[in-house]
Amino acid sequence: MTREDDDDRLEGVRALERAARDGDVDAIRRLLDAGASVDGMDGADEPAPAPLAFAAAAGRVDAVRALVDAGANVERRDQCNVTALRYAAAYGECETVRALVDLGADVNAPSSKYSDSSAALDAATLGWSFVSAVPDGTDPLYEYGSGYGCFDDANWHWHRQDSVFCVEKSELRARFEATVRALLEAGAKDSEGTTLRFFASFDHESMVLTLLASNEYVSEAVCGALEVAASRGYEGVVRALMDARYADDDHDDGRRQCYAHALESAASGGRVHVMRLFLDTGLVDAKSMGKALLKPVRYGHESAVRVLLEAGAEVNFSKDQVNTCSSECTPLTMAIWMDHETMVHELIKAGADVNAVVPRELPCTGKSTGKFRCFPSCVCEKRQKTKGQTLLMLAVNGGNESVVRALIQAGVDVNARGEGIEDTALTFAVRKNVESEIRMLIEAGVNVNATRNRQGEPKHCSSEDEYWPEENYWCFKCIPKNVKEYGCEKPLTIAALNGCETAVHLLLEAGAWVDARTWFAYTEEEEFGTAREEFTPLMVAAWRGHEQIVQMLLDYGANEDEDMNFMSPLFTAAFMGHESVVRALLGAGCANIDVETNGGTALMWASNRGHLSTVVALIEAGANVEQISQSTGHTALSLAGEPRVEETLRRAFMAQRERRLTDEDPRDRLARKKARRDHLSRAMAILDEHARALPEGAYVDLCRALQDTYAES
Repeated sequence: MTREDDDDRLEGVRALERAARDGDVDAIRRLLDAGASVDGMDGADEPAPAPLAFAAAAGRVDAVRALVDAGANVERRDQCNVTALRYAAAYGECETVRALVDLGADVNAPSSKYSDSSAALDAATLGWSFVSAVPDGTDPLYEYGSGYGCFDDANWHWHRQDSVFCVEKSELRARFEATVRALLEAGAKDSEGTTLRFFASFDHESMVLTLLASNEYVSEAVCGALEVAASRGYEGVVRALMDARYADDDHDDGRRQCYAHALESAASGGRVHVMRLFLDTGLVDAKSMGKALLKPVRYGHESAVRVLLEAGAEVNFSKDQVNTCSSECTPLTMAIWMDHETMVHELIKAGADVNAVVPRELPCTGKSTGKFRCFPSCVCEKRQKTKGQTLLMLAVNGGNESVVRALIQAGVDVNARGEGIEDTALTFAVRKNVESEIRMLIEAGVNVNATRNRQGEPKHCSSEDEYWPEENYWCFKCIPKNVKEYGCEKPLTIAALNGCETAVHLLLEAGAWVDARTWFAYTEEEEFGTAREEFTPLMVAAWRGHEQIVQMLLDYGANEDEDMNFMSPLFTAAFMGHESVVRALLGAGCANIDVETNGGTALMWASNRGHLSTVVALIEAGANVEQISQSTGHTALSLAGEPRVEETLRRAFMAQRERRLTDEDPRDRLARKKARRDHLSRAMAILDEHARALPEGAYVDLCRALQDTYAES
C-alpha cells in the first residue's frame, strides 16, 4: 500500500469520525460504501479512538447501531485502553450505554489485567463524583472539560459547542446516576467497592442500598465505605452499611474489626451520633475505644471524648505515633501536647497515668486558627521533637498552669527526668520564669538542687576563635572543641544566667545552693590531670550584668571573692563593663580587686576594653593604678584603650603617687624603684626575644613606650 493510499484511508476515517460524532447516519453509510474503515486506523501502532467511540461519547445511539451493524468491533480499545462503552459511561450517556450492552458490549470488562471491577462502572462513578464535588454555581462541564481517555481538550471542544451538553449541575449529576443504574441493571459488578465508597462519601443512601442489593461485597469493601461515611457523619448511609452482609467474613469477628476502624473515623470528626451506633452494637472492646480516643483528643472534640470515656474506653491505651520511634503516645500525652485543658482534666479523672512515657516525637500542635501551629522547620503533618520530656515538662512548656496543677494533684513525679538530656520540670519552669509554676513545683517537693547532667555530644565551636564569645560564653550552646563533657548545671545557675529574678528569688528561698558549680571537663590532660573549668551562679550573673540577681545572691551569702578558672565575679563584671555589678561586688566587700587574672587585674582589663565608668568605680574603690602585670609588664595606664580612660588613669596615677611619696619611707622608695627596674628589664628581655618577628620600627616604639612607663612610675 502506497503513501497516497494511506492518506486516502486516513481522510476517510476522519470523515467517518465526524459523521459518527454528529450522528449523521446517511453520511456514515455513504462513507462505508466508499471504503472507509469502520474501525478506524486499526493497524496503527497507537490506535486512536474508533468512529464508534466518537458516536458513543457524543450519545449518538443511531450512529452507534449503524456502525455496529456495519461490523464495528464493540470491544475495540484505543491507545488509552478505553472501549466505546467506557466512553459512553464516562460522559453520562445512559441510552448509549444500554444500546451498546444490547449490541454485545461486555459490561464487566476491566480497565486492565490488574483490576476486577467494571471499567465502565468506574468511569460513570468517577464522572458522578466529579460533578457532585463541583461547587454550586460553577459550570460542571467546564470543570470536567479536560476530557476522558484519549479525548483531550481539542477533541472535547466539540462537546461544549453542542447545546445538549450545556446543562446544569443537578441535571448532569442525574444523568451520571442514571448511567450507573443502567450498568448495574446490565450486571456490572463493583468488585473492589470503588463505586460504593464514592456514593457513601456523598451521602447517597438510595444508591448505596442499590449497590448493596446488586453486589456481594467482601468485608474490606464495605468497611472502606463505612469508614468514609462515619468520618463525615452520614448516619443513614452508616446504618445501611452496618446492615450489609459480607461475602467473605459475615460474623462478629469480622464486624468487630470493621466497626473499630469506623469508630475511629467517626471519633476523629467528632461525629457523636454515629459513634453511638457502633458502641450500641457491643462489638467494640475497650482497647479499640482507647485507640479511637486518640483522635478526638488530638482534634479537640470534647463530646466525643466524653462518650468514649463513658463507654469504658481504655484511657491508658498507647499507640505508636511515629514509625521510627519505639516509645508510644497515650490520650493524656496528646491532650497535654495539643493544649486541650478540659480533656486533660477529664482523662485524669478517668484514671489516666500521669507518669506515662512520652514519645520522642509528636504531631505539630494546632491552635484556634484551624491551621497547625508548627515550630521552625515543622509543617502540618510532620513531627515535632519532644526530646525525651515528661508529661509534666510538656505542661510546663505549654504554660498551662491549670494542667500543671492537675498533674501535681494526680501524683506526678515532679523530680522525674527526661530521657537522654536528664532534664527536670523545674529546669523548664525556671527558663520560662513563671512564678506560679515554680511555686507549685517547690510546694510539691521538687529538688531545687537537682543537677542537670548533660550527656552525649555537645555542640562544639567551629574554631578556637569562638572559645570566648563575649555574650554567649555561658549560653551552653558553644563549647570549646576539646570539651569532653559538662554538667552539674543546676536550676539556680540557669535562672541566674537568663536573668530570671523571680526564679532566683524562689529558688534561694527554697534552699538552693548559692555557690553551686557547673563545670567543663577537657580531654587534654595537663600536669595536674584533666582540665576543668567551673563557675557559680554569681559568676554568670556578673558576666551577664544582672545587677538585681547579683545583689540577691550576695544577700544570700554568695562568695564574692571565689576565684575559679583564674577568674572571679569582679573580673568578669569589669571585663564586660558592668559598672553597677562591679559596685555591688565592691560594696559587698570584695577583696580581690588587685588580684591578677589572665594577664591583668580587673582595672587593667576594664581599661583595655575602654569601660570608663567601670574604671572610675574601681579607682574609687582603691584599685592600684600603679600595679604592673607580672606576666606582661603592663599597667592599667599602658593598656588604656580610649583617650578618656587614659586621661582618667593618668590623673589617678599622679594622685596615688603623690600620696605615696608623702607617706613613704625612703628605704621603701628605693626598694620599689629597684623592683620597677627589674620589671623593666624582664619586659625588655621578652621584647628582645620577639624582635625579629616585629614589623620594622615597632621594636624601637615598644622600647620607648616601656621606658616612658618606667619614667612615669
